[in-house]
Amino acid sequence: MPTSTGANDLNDEKGVADTNGFHGRVAAYFKDLAELLETGDYSDLVVSCTDGTTFKVHKSIVCAHSKFFATACRPGVFKEGLEGRVDIEYAKTEVVRCMLEYLYTLNYPEGASDESAIIFHVKMYSAGDLFQIPSFKDLAKQKFEAQAEDMKNTADFLTAAQLAYESSLTSDRGLREVVVKVCAKNYDELESIDGFKQMMSVVGELGADICAGQAEKIRGLITKVGELGIVKETLTTHLAKWEGFEQHTCSACNVTSGMQKNLLTSKWDTVYSKTLFCEVGVLSFRAEKREANFSNGPDSILAFVKLKCLAVW
Repeated sequence: MPTSTGANDLNDEKGVADTNGFHGRVAAYFKDLAELLETGDYSDLVVSCTDGTTFKVHKSIVCAHSKFFATACRPGVFKEGLEGRVDIEYAKTEVVRCMLEYLYTLNYPEGASDESAIIFHVKMYSAGDLFQIPSFKDLAKQKFEAQAEDMKNTADFLTAAQLAYESSLTSDRGLREVVVKVCAKNYDELESIDGFKQMMSVVGELGADICAGQAEKIRGLITKVGELGIVKETLTTHLAKWEGFEQHTCSACNVTSGMQKNLLTSKWDTVYSKTLFCEVGVLSFRAEKREANFSNGPDSILAFVKLKCLAVW
């Protein structure tokens, strides 16, 4: 009966089943638990569904992970605890089967139902809430999110999104946050679908959340535009500064450096020391005027400037 076991995810770092080590022992343990659910050996509790299907389970397992079963089986409080039988009236047999399988294997089969997987994961999440199994809800949310992000079938996604809202409380943001995130990511595509607009109008909370999500997205873009404006202003300032530099190469060491143009065109009579930025870091250079010939104008002094690295000066 059980088709999934925790052993499926317990592999070593190389992706090969560790049959002899710790992971192998854990996998064998889950396999043994799955067989207990299948055979009903040593069971002390019967779970009955509305169609007459029954499951022989073990209180030590189901009560340890489910507050629903722990409360129902509390000695001397409810008849279930006295009779050793729990009747499930609010969930279909397939849902109960997968829920119990999770309690024994920490997983549930993806193909347990003929309906779309993404819709089935919503029902598993709802079952986790009904039977008060937080980790079961977490797994169902993880599987739902993977299907929603892929979104191969838009119609199935919309059906699952509506069901996620209709089957959960406003305070339960688990699947709702996933729905809003996926809708925001694919809004341009979904907006042209009539079913999407209808869903937003029918499920008021969903429509409100999507609108709020889009508004937040726009506010984020506005903030980024503002930040880009600041960046542009800063870069413009730096550009103006660097446009005022000219590159020159040290005649002694061939290191290229930059010196401000206004320094190079000054009428120097003495040796000028300046820290310059170059391709290999920040180095100290000295600019020496070799001749004092300004017959061709101030700019001609560029021809007589010689840069020498202090290391070889």
